[in-house]
Amino acid sequence: MSFDQLAYECRLHWKSLFLAPAALMLACILFALLQLNFKENVGRTYLGFAEIFIPLAAGVISGSLIVREPALELQLTVAQTYRKTTFQRVFLLTLIYAFFCCLLISGMALLHFWFLPSYLLTSPVIWQWLLAQFIWFAPLVWFVAVGVCLSALTLNSVVNGAILAAFWLIELLYWGPFHDNVWLRSIYIFPTTMWIYQGDSVHLPAWYLNDFWLLPHVEQVIMAVILFGLSWFLLRNTEHLLKGATTE
Repeated sequence: MSFDQLAYECRLHWKSLFLAPAALMLACILFALLQLNFKENVGRTYLGFAEIFIPLAAGVISGSLIVREPALELQLTVAQTYRKTTFQRVFLLTLIYAFFCCLLISGMALLHFWFLPSYLLTSPVIWQWLLAQFIWFAPLVWFVAVGVCLSALTLNSVVNGAILAAFWLIELLYWGPFHDNVWLRSIYIFPTTMWIYQGDSVHLPAWYLNDFWLLPHVEQVIMAVILFGLSWFLLRNTEHLLKGATTE
């Protein structure tokens, strides 16, 4: 993607790319300040926005980027395929949302609201910081991949948003079965906020962190790669895309 094209995409989708994550970031900061005023621990708030809210927003918006294209007919006639343009937009969106998530987790570290168990605190700081980025990375790429794939299948941003929101609510409200069943852990997106974080210090054995946090996150990244590949294949059908553009 050239600089001119990058600037054009930023001007065209500035609300989706910048305004939405900035608004979530502002909401997080305001809520954290309110908690500090009441002398409450704000660590879970930072985690919640980085792991729960921003990835959901990215998934919903990434799906809408596919079907809400005013010049879709023109896009399908140019040399660069529309799916390539779409994936460039999705990558740009993911990169920007990742930046905001990284800011939240880094801010959490600076405020000493850390989630790592004590046995990992002896590792180099850079390794601790990199490991902590997995908090948001796996949920973010998973939601974006699912959002893109659902939109490529349904060609309806409303359906995509409804499915993602329903899944999001189910995981927040009924996390017990995901915790107790091994085969469901790989699709549970919020283990850090709901299972791992315990306040100022985390006292968990290594096997628990590996089985309930690290391994599911790795599986989610693998699923995201597979879904991106499926989406790339689905976006080859230009007639299907045009049909969706007329019904959206």
